[in-house]
Amino acid sequence: MTGKLMITDIERLFSDYRYLRLLALEQDEAAMERKQHLVSDIWRLFELERNVPKELGLHGMLADVEMRKAAQFIAANAFGPIDMKDLAFSLQLTPVQLTRRFRAAYGMTPSDYTTRLRLDKASKLLLETELSIDKIAQLCGYENGFYLSRIFRNKRGMPPSQYRNMPRV
Repeated sequence: MTGKLMITDIERLFSDYRYLRLLALEQDEAAMERKQHLVSDIWRLFELERNVPKELGLHGMLADVEMRKAAQFIAANAFGPIDMKDLAFSLQLTPVQLTRRFRAAYGMTPSDYTTRLRLDKASKLLLETELSIDKIAQLCGYENGFYLSRIFRNKRGMPPSQYRNMPRV
């Protein structure tokens, strides 16, 4: 990759830089591991932002009004049951039209968007709390921890327990 790389989460980026400056002169093994973790965090942040839809309006175009309403509805209700048929009908669309137009606007289906929101919340809870997988599943809109684990492994490439035990700053 060449050229200018942009990260919009300035607070997190500055925080990583601040810690890197604090560790700049330290050369022991633990400090080197911490520095590597901070640099990896900056790279992961860039990768995450690069793969997240803009505004959510991916593909360089703004989503139409109905699709923005759909995305807002999903974001507001992602952690509970969502009936995509009811959402489609409320926008005076068929479920197929909703899926097709949402994918054109955001590069993913409404169900994929819901899953992304739920897994983002689950990831955050795994790292920031000691809640059980079952409790996290409930908070994220899943019926049980087994189902969350299955989806998490499928989408994130590792089970939630392994993700929780990853090195943290």
